[in-house]
Amino acid sequence: MVGMYVEEQNRAWTSGNATVDNQAVTIEVANDVIGGDWHVSDKALAKTIELCADICRRNNIEKLNFTGDKNGNLVAHRYYQSTTCPGSY
Repeated sequence: MVGMYVEEQNRAWTSGNATVDNQAVTIEVANDVIGGDWHVSDKALAKTIELCADICRRNNIEKLNFTGDKNGNLVAHRYYQSTTCPGSY
């Protein structure tokens, strides 16, 4: 199931960083294991990829770029808060 809690044009207060939250669409994905590598199901991962592709199409984003740090246009929560979230996902 996919739900929208904050319209994409509004700030979600998700990352804990105002600059990031004011320019980003943030996505929360339910995990099926707590802690460790925060495993998510294959179904949840597939839906997340589908959602990212849809967001990119609607916003004319040619490519998601995960660089492993804050320099890409796809970033992890752990870059802005002291957390291991989202683990290896």
